[in-house]
Amino acid sequence: MIRESNLVKAQERVSESFKLKFSELQKLSDAYNKEEDKIFTAALRVKAFPPIKGDITRAKIQWRGIKLNQSIRDGQAYRWLTQRGKIISPKVTVDMPNFNKIYK
Repeated sequence: MIRESNLVKAQERVSESFKLKFSELQKLSDAYNKEEDKIFTAALRVKAFPPIKGDITRAKIQWRGIKLNQSIRDGQAYRWLTQRGKIISPKVTVDMPNFNKIYK
């Protein structure tokens, strides 16, 4: 029979491990978002017609007909900006983990 104190210790270890993994994942996500933001901001300021000057606002993006497109294929996620059907930014690619392999 499992004692309650052992069960509590096991739960605490799992909780600590989860917190560490989550914080690492959060750091990776933040770094990725910063890089993506730099790429998309550069595209809005240089390749959009007319280029966005000053603050980038929702109204300026809508008026220019700019949309964020995304696609997930073959274990990769792609995101890019288009303006009225024309691609104005490079496609940002992220390798997605294969969860089937992780949880087996």
